[in-house]
Amino acid sequence: MTKAIITMQAPKLTAIPADTTIYTLSGLVPADSKIVTIKIPGYVKFGDHILNFFVRKIIKNNPTPEYFNMLHFVYFSHMVAYELSVHPYDEISFATTDLQQKILMQFGNETRYAGKTTVQA
Repeated sequence: MTKAIITMQAPKLTAIPADTTIYTLSGLVPADSKIVTIKIPGYVKFGDHILNFFVRKIIKNNPTPEYFNMLHFVYFSHMVAYELSVHPYDEISFATTDLQQKILMQFGNETRYAGKTTVQA
């Protein structure tokens, strides 16, 4: 049975089964785990910087956590959605419901993984 854990900010995980793949932005997981690190390209980081500047300075509103680094979230969820469409899993665990909804709505993953997902938040 293969399992995937999807989280943007991986906590320090200890015992991960051998058949588990972790999709994350950072590599704070055990060395013996299968980890897929999604690298955020420079243009996405720059776009987030411009977007956050626009919200803070032009609109004069502090960016809420939901919108801070929004392009990181969109890029990460798109790349993971593609990976899930290519590599089948028996069970998927998401860090948040937002991440679950955004990933499952792409590439037909919603029907492919119906009833096979959980949210840890």
